[in-house]
Amino acid sequence: MGFYPYLYYVTKKDMKKYSVLIKEFYKYCITFYELRNGIYPLTTKKGIIAACNEYLESMPLSDIEFDSVDRERVRLIIEKNLTQI
Repeated sequence: MGFYPYLYYVTKKDMKKYSVLIKEFYKYCITFYELRNGIYPLTTKKGIIAACNEYLESMPLSDIEFDSVDRERVRLIIEKNLTQI
C-alpha cells in the first residue's frame, strides 16, 4: 500500500479544532443575520444555525475556511429558505 498525499486524514485533534471553529462560525453568522441584533437582520438564531448546518454538510470541513466567503454562502441559504416559506 503506497502513500497517497492527496488524501486528507482527520485526527482527533483536528476534530476538536473543527468543533471550536463551528461554534465560532455560528456566533459569527448570528452576529450578522440574527433578527433582533444582527448587522443585516434576516432570520432567527434557529434559522441561522440550520443554514450553517446545511452549508457545513455540503462539503468536506477541510474545504471550509470559516470566513466571510463562507458566511455569505450561509446568507444565500438563509435567503433561499426564506423564499420557500
